[in-house]
Amino acid sequence: MPNVRPQARGIERRRRLVEAATTLFALGGTRGTGIAAVAERAGVTNATLLHHFGSKEALLLAVLEARDEREAERWRRIVDAGGLETVRRLADIAASWIEDPEVARLHAILLAESLDPASPMHDYFARRQSALRKDLRRAIEAGQASGEIRADADARSTATAMASFLDGAVLQWQLDPQRVPLQRVFAAYLGELERSLAA
Repeated sequence: MPNVRPQARGIERRRRLVEAATTLFALGGTRGTGIAAVAERAGVTNATLLHHFGSKEALLLAVLEARDEREAERWRRIVDAGGLETVRRLADIAASWIEDPEVARLHAILLAESLDPASPMHDYFARRQSALRKDLRRAIEAGQASGEIRADADARSTATAMASFLDGAVLQWQLDPQRVPLQRVFAAYLGELERSLAA
């Protein structure tokens, strides 16, 4: 029978490395964080990190994939509701950021770094943001099809504005959490959006 313990140890090391990288990338971004710092925080050598991931870019991709896996179920519950219920459920994002501010900070920092076309994250975030806008547009169109959202609402522009609000809100909150009451900001924006869209 094969020995599964080395495999289990390898899985645990990968998990620790991804956790360490998530924390450090959220604090200093990818440019300000070297693999040596990640390895030290995870309690392994540089060689061990490179054995598991091969490069800093591969480690970064693993961090992004882990973040997306954590968020996927919540996001599907929001956008699959469709129509005005999707607008209301976007408040869940504020609650999740407050519950896990490291994930929110990681998103804000990596999104900003991805604006550089040479960044290894540029294409990833371009695809991710495009998919986010499409999900929101479909939710608006579902509300139009059911008759609860105005037929003359521009679903594409509304979806872009909603995505822009999410990215802007996380930046404002991360920059000045004492003066940006996140849940109240979400409630005000989403309430106004719902009133403007309602048929």
